[in-house]
Order: sequence, then C-alpha cells, then structure tokens
Amino acid sequence: MLSARAYSFRMKSRLAISLSWIGGYVNVVAWMTCGAAVSHMSGNATHFGQGVIELFSRGHWFGLVFFSSLLVSFLAGAAISGICIEGMRRRGHRSKYILPLALEAILLSAFTIGVDWIDVSQHIGWLTILACCACMAMGLQNAAITRISGSVVRTTHVTGVITDLGLESVQYFLWLKDRIM
Repeated sequence: MLSARAYSFRMKSRLAISLSWIGGYVNVVAWMTCGAAVSHMSGNATHFGQGVIELFSRGHWFGLVFFSSLLVSFLAGAAISGICIEGMRRRGHRSKYILPLALEAILLSAFTIGVDWIDVSQHIGWLTILACCACMAMGLQNAAITRISGSVVRTTHVTGVITDLGLESVQYFLWLKDRIM
C-alpha cells in the first residue's frame, strides 16, 4: 500500500497535503495545551539555547530539560522511522511506510487522550511527556514523507518549502524573461 514505487505524483501530492494538515493541526493543539511547537524544531532549538542561558544565569532548569526533550523526541522519531523503513525494505516488504505511520497514529492517540484526561497546567511532568509524544510522532511522519517523496516534501515545517518557493520563483522569472526577450 504505502510503497514509493506504487505512488504517482498525484498520490504523493495528496499524501503530502494530508500529512501537512495533520502536522499543522497537531502543532496548534500542542501549542494551545503544552505551550510548545511540536512539528518544527527550529523554535525549540532557540528555546533550548535560551534554557542553557537561564540555567547558568538564574539556575532555572525547566526550559533546558523541556526543550531538549522535545528535540531528542523529534530526532528519535525520525530515527525510528528510518529504522522501520530500512528494515522493511531489506526484508522486501512492499508496505514499508505503514509501520512508521502506524506508530505515529498510536503516539498521536496517546497525546490526544492525555491532553483530554490530564490537566497539564497542574502536572509539568505529564506536559513534557505529552509534548514529547507529539514531537516523536512528528519526527516519524516527517522522516516517512521525506523517504516517500524522495526528499522533496517535508510536512512538519515551512522553511524548506518557502526556501524552495523563493528559489523556484527566481528560476521561473528568469525563464519567463528569456521567453519574452
């Protein structure tokens, strides 16, 4: 089912759009409940750096621990996705992307249930665990769609897409200029 050979450009586009929607939705829910972005890590890396400064200047350690946990969880999700995909590929399975996406669904289900049942404002430990579940799910998703699309699509951040849009728009305008003149 989820085999890169089986996907046409149209099918990959639909998958990219739907997974991007999921990434954005999860990010909004996590931002509202946990106060952290879980689908892109550049902001969390900045907050991690701020946490290092706060630890040494004021002795506050929560920011450092929280944001490093988010970064490590996203990285772990991407690595687990790679392990699953490569393991399935080496065993000759056609549906090599289904396992990372199933793990993502399980983690997002746990995140959703946890957000519904637990008052994260009262339980900082649970807040971190739930945010890490969402980050790991986004790492799984981003790595899977990266492999499915041949490193063209990233569903959990916009910077690469906007960069590509900027680069391609210059190429288009140069092509257009050459056609007109």
